[in-house]
This record gives sequence, C-alpha cells and structure tokens, in this order.
Amino acid sequence: MRALFILMLAGAPLAAQMATVEGKVTEMGSGHAVRKAEVILRGLTRTGDPPEPDNYAAETDANGHFLIEGIVPGKYQATSSHAGFITRLAGKPMQPATFAQLTLAAGAHATVDLKLIGTGVISGRTIPLNGEIVPGAYVEALQYSYPVRAESPPGAVMAVLPGDGRKQLESRGGSISNERGEFRIFGLAPGQYYLRVLEMERRETAIECTSLCAPEEELRGPRPPMGFATVYYPSAPDFARATPLEVVSGGELRNIEIRLHPQSIYSIRATAPGAHGGITWELRSRGESTRSDFSTGADSDNFQFNDLLPGSYVVSATSQDPEHPNQSFYARQVVEILDHDVDGVTLLLAPMKTVTGTVKAEGPLAVRFSGMSVELDPDSPGAPSATARVNADGAFTAEVLPEPYTLVRPSIATAYIKSVKMGDRELAGPNIDFARLDGPLTIVLGADAGRVEGTAAMGAKITLIPSGAGANWPGRLKMVNADENGKFAFPVVAPGEYKLFAWQDADSGAPFDPEFRKPYDSQGVNVKVEPNGRSSVQLPVIVTGK
Repeated sequence: MRALFILMLAGAPLAAQMATVEGKVTEMGSGHAVRKAEVILRGLTRTGDPPEPDNYAAETDANGHFLIEGIVPGKYQATSSHAGFITRLAGKPMQPATFAQLTLAAGAHATVDLKLIGTGVISGRTIPLNGEIVPGAYVEALQYSYPVRAESPPGAVMAVLPGDGRKQLESRGGSISNERGEFRIFGLAPGQYYLRVLEMERRETAIECTSLCAPEEELRGPRPPMGFATVYYPSAPDFARATPLEVVSGGELRNIEIRLHPQSIYSIRATAPGAHGGITWELRSRGESTRSDFSTGADSDNFQFNDLLPGSYVVSATSQDPEHPNQSFYARQVVEILDHDVDGVTLLLAPMKTVTGTVKAEGPLAVRFSGMSVELDPDSPGAPSATARVNADGAFTAEVLPEPYTLVRPSIATAYIKSVKMGDRELAGPNIDFARLDGPLTIVLGADAGRVEGTAAMGAKITLIPSGAGANWPGRLKMVNADENGKFAFPVVAPGEYKLFAWQDADSGAPFDPEFRKPYDSQGVNVKVEPNGRSSVQLPVIVTGK
C-alpha cells in the first residue's frame, strides 16, 4: 500500500503537466450532433508538418461530444471525419469551422467545436427513346471548378504554366445504371451539378485487319446495331442546353429521369502503306467525347476501329524502322463520322524531325543534368508530345513533328529558364515552330535569380504573377502558402516585373486565372526583381467571399 501511494504521488505532477481538449462535432448548417465521428488531434511542428508522436484520437458520443486527455503540451490541429460527411469542398480551402489550431500549455483545458459538411445524393434512371432498358450506362456528376491542386505545405513553392487555372468541368463521381436503368450517385458535396450520360466501352473496340481480310460482316462478328450519344440532363445533346441540379447537405434528389438518344454505330478503316515494322494505332475523340482514347500496337498496316458513334475523331499511326531504331514515322488525320462507315482513310507516314540540343547552366550554378528531362507540348490537339532525357553533360535528343511546340520543362528548384536558342536565333519565348526553325536547341538556365519574401495572413495563398516579356516563360507563375506567422518566400525568381496577391479564401487554382484576378487587380502589389536582388513586401489579404 505504501509503495502504491508513492507511485500515485510521483504520477500526480506528470498528470498536471498534461493538457485536455473537449468539444462537440455537429453538421454544418443544421447544427445536428454527429454521433461516432472520429476526432484527430495532430501535433504541428513550426512548418506545419505533423510529427509521428503526439497524435491523439477520440470518438464522439450520441450527443456529438468528445474528450481527449493526457495531451503533451504543444501546437495541434484538430479535425473530424465520418462516413457521409466531408471537411472541404473540392478545389476550395478548408473552412475555418471544420478544423481548429490549438496551442496547449501545461495543464490547459481547451474547448473546440468542429463542423462537418453533409454530402448529398442524386438518384434516378435513364430512359431510352426506343423503350428498351440500357444497363451499363455511366451517369456522371460534373461541376464547374478550377483544376484541383494538391495542397502543398507552408514554404513549398508551386510553379505552373501560364495556361493553367482556367475554369472547367470536372467529374465529382458517377454511377453505372443497373438492369433496370437505375443509377445512384452518392457522396456529393453541396453545390450545383450537371449530369452527363456516357455509353460504357463496348466489348469490341477495334479489330486488327490484314491485307487478306475476311468480308466485313465476318470481321465484325456480332455487332450491336445501336448505341447512344452523350446526353446531358434532362435530354440535351450538348452541354449548352443542360439543366443544373442543386445538391444540399444531407439531401437526396430522387426520380431524376434522363432521356437517351439512340444512334447507329459505325467504323473507321485505315491503312498506313509503307509502314516499317509494327505500328501503334491511336483513336482520339475531338471535343466532348462519348468514349475514351484508344491505343494499341499491331503488326499490320491495316486497322479497323469499330462501334463508333457519329462525331469527329483523330486517327494516328506511329511506326519505327527496325534498321534505324532512333527514327520514328508518324501520320494523323481527322475523320468525321456522319451516317455511314468510313473506309479508305490513308495515313502517309513521314519521318519525325530529330532535334538535338543542350541544357546549359549559366555562371557558377551547380546543376546535375542527369535525370533532368526536356518536355515539349504540341500546339495541335492530338499531336504527340516530346520528352527527352538529359545526359550528364546536358545533351539531349528529341523527336518532334514539323509543327509548333511549347517548351514546358526543364525546371529545377535553384534556377530558371533564362533563354532558348534554335541554331543562332534567340527566341522571344517558349514557343518553337519546328516547321520553320532548324539547328540545335540550346536551353540556358539562369543563376542570377532574385528572392521575393514578405508577410501576409497565416495560411494565405500568395501568387507571384509575371508580366511583360517574361509572362509566358514556364515556371515563372508561382504560388506559396504563408506559414503560421504569415511569412512567405519565393527563393528563386527570374529577374523581371511581377505582381503579388495574397488570397484568404480563393479556390485552389483560381488565382492563376487572369479573369478571376481582374476584379482584384488593384489589391495586388507590384515588385521588380533585380538580378541577384532581394525584395520584401507586405501584402493585404484579399477575401473574395466566394
């Protein structure tokens, strides 16, 4: 008994040093208590990264109440979760009510209330105009938003291309209709949605054909005579005439009926005369698609794509000469399907252009070229991109079409693309027309970058927007999250003129869109970055309320 009493006395001071957190988890909007929600208390370091130790968990009771005891003093972030609920809307920052940051002193007792956002459901059925049930149709919920980007920890700089950040339709989930044509899409965050119905991939997507083909009827085998075109709710053939649906927290939209438009299906038969060895055949839909892209390898210079709905497609073929493995041949053609099969598509393979080049580092910059890659994106939809590995000495070789491309990489954390030359001609930007320009491609990485730092609000998204001649160069459009003290830094900034913005509640990706930034232009701060210079700014925080 005496030994036990001594242990109890020794443990008392330790218990007094520990902290306690309690609170309640409720549904945002209704205020209803959320039973059996999991509450996580994650320890935060100075940079916001959770260490492995000092993490705690609890479950709420029938009243949504939770209690966590024995917490080591320090900084923490509290969040909650439960099936059927979310803590953030897609593409948007976490709302303050869904999490809390706590600084717990020894013996502290903190109270925190957390909110969860209830998800909704859309259910209904598809109705073909011919009265037949169509199982296996894919009903997809689409929502307008800016491209979703992974949240980077404070201090990590994200660099993007100038074209990024445009608002677009993104899928938020879908459902395959059952044998009665019924569908049910669940887990949808509150908001406005458009429904699109796509026909699932058919069993026979394409059939290889040799010069000694069987008759077309035998080649096809059993072929479904009808398919259906892409349809937007309630029965619109294109998105412009679609009707949106509003999903509320915890609600379900029932008995949604979507009428399908049956259409005949057709084929495209193509040939690539004079092909060298095997061919890679590819079919790509243009614009809004009722099917996925299709690519396959074949030994024949004839190929047939089956079960295609009316629309516009790009058919392409790529081949390599076995005697010259570094030389590729390529051809593509736009094919329109109206109301009949398309035969006689002839792809005249032509050699791709081989471009040699060098990546160089300016001045004393220490760069490890091995493992770096040069990436060129074609301006024409459907054309192949070019990616070339850079050797240890900076040399690379790429195959491109004689068409315009845009240089999107290389990018490294310690330098920037300063200049690009094609032969002896220095280019004004990252756009390269390989139809008009010849000679080796030289990419120079600059070592005289400046630094931009400053203060804003804690957790604000800071965007660095280039202007003038450098606006189109890859990697100069950047974003960083301010740390817990509101501090931020862009350690590698190409010399030039920029404008900085600090956003508190902007959707992820939205600050990269010029149209989104336009109403807030006067709240940005201009800065000129000199070679090897250092600039410090204090930014006002922009609250969009959207």
